[in-house]
Amino acid sequence: MKKPLLLSLLLLPGALPAQVLSPEPPRTLTVSAQGMVERAPDQAVLVLAVESESGNARDAARANATKMDKVLAAVRKAGIPSDKIRTVGYDLQPQYAQQQRGDEPPRIAGYRAVNRLQVTIDALDRVGPALDAAVEAGANRAENLYFQIKDATAARLEALQQATAKARREAEAVASAAGERLGVIQSLSTDSYSPPPPRPVEMFARAVAMDAMKVATPVEAGTLAVTASVTIVYRLGG
Repeated sequence: MKKPLLLSLLLLPGALPAQVLSPEPPRTLTVSAQGMVERAPDQAVLVLAVESESGNARDAARANATKMDKVLAAVRKAGIPSDKIRTVGYDLQPQYAQQQRGDEPPRIAGYRAVNRLQVTIDALDRVGPALDAAVEAGANRAENLYFQIKDATAARLEALQQATAKARREAEAVASAAGERLGVIQSLSTDSYSPPPPRPVEMFARAVAMDAMKVATPVEAGTLAVTASVTIVYRLGG
């Protein structure tokens, strides 16, 4: 008789455990914003090249080396230290004569040597004189010129402050319009940092007769934009 009595007690409603309810997740508001500041670049990178041609590979290479030695000396004389000058490419390739018939085998007509030099310039007022000096010394191709910021850390911090303040204002505006009260921050994240992209200057391949240029090359650096983004999750209602 004891076992049936125990079973009856377990089936009584009052004997069942209270149901455990999971708490309702907090209501949140997510906002993203971007800040931007402009800074003048403080460094220029110039890519020059010496291109030489001859009937055989040895003469093309020798002629190119002779010209490049003069270009290097001229760039150093223009005030660029040796540790800011480096070779970034060298090509020595055969040049083929145009085929007169489709079945004619390729014929080497000569060789072309191209030596590329990268010059990093910290004093921007020396960009034009360095370019002119290199050209007068024998550089016959100016392949690239761009400006950049050596250290954009301070500018990025300012952009982050702008982005955070902007995100806060936007969150307050949205919460107020929805009749809500903006609470504490649940999470905050920023974009992964990458330096501002360099601003290239439109250049063109300059070949032959560059030593006749007498007018100094004007160079304007302009400004670069440093950006930063934040994403903030606010709790609503306190």
